[in-house]
Amino acid sequence: MKNFFRKVAFGLKPDEQAPSDPLTWAQKQVETIPELNWKGKHIYSEKEMRKYWITQRVEENTTLRKKYKNDPDGLRRAEKQLKNDTGAKFWPNNEICIRHAEGIRSDNPVLAKLWYFWTNHFTISDTQSLPEFSTGAYHREFIRANMDKTFETMVQEATVAWPMMMHLDNKDNVGPKSISGKEDWRKKENEPATINENHARELLELHTVSPKAGYTQEDIIELAKIMTGWRPKWTKKKIMVMM
Repeated sequence: MKNFFRKVAFGLKPDEQAPSDPLTWAQKQVETIPELNWKGKHIYSEKEMRKYWITQRVEENTTLRKKYKNDPDGLRRAEKQLKNDTGAKFWPNNEICIRHAEGIRSDNPVLAKLWYFWTNHFTISDTQSLPEFSTGAYHREFIRANMDKTFETMVQEATVAWPMMMHLDNKDNVGPKSISGKEDWRKKENEPATINENHARELLELHTVSPKAGYTQEDIIELAKIMTGWRPKWTKKKIMVMM
């Protein structure tokens, strides 16, 4: 029986008695979403973390690369200082502490373990500094917050989450005949609007029906067309928001 508690949770606490009805014990833990067990300081929201991410990316890709164009050592020092200033060096450890606290102290260990499962299912990769700033908040607000709802709801929320849009390049999925596709800057910078299939392909292949459903390449293309324009945009204050 103890293997059951290890499989669906993280085992029982040292002073916790095995419940007489393990199945009911497990089911009740996924009926509602409790507050996190983190006892540290403020847990930053995805919107708050996005501002730090924007500062990091914009400063790194524009100001610093231009300023230290011919000084690679100076660029490395400046990038290191920028990571200190924006917290890129520290945010991942903070998120690990939040997750560990949930696994160790939670009164809902089944929910905690399922949370880790679904974050792996709707994963985002180590790209564009997403892990440092966005992964933890994305896991909390788009995955954990919807675990007491339907799978369809979780899919929708994970799909339109801006970290997922960035991870799977849907920000580059633009209809050639759309307003964005006809903007003058594309001609000047030689960046024509194209249909980007990456997000649509992953949505079908990994997140939902899998190749066993028998979808075709044409299905992927048509889904990508539906998803054109689903991307973050910059406001006048340079804050990235969802369309």
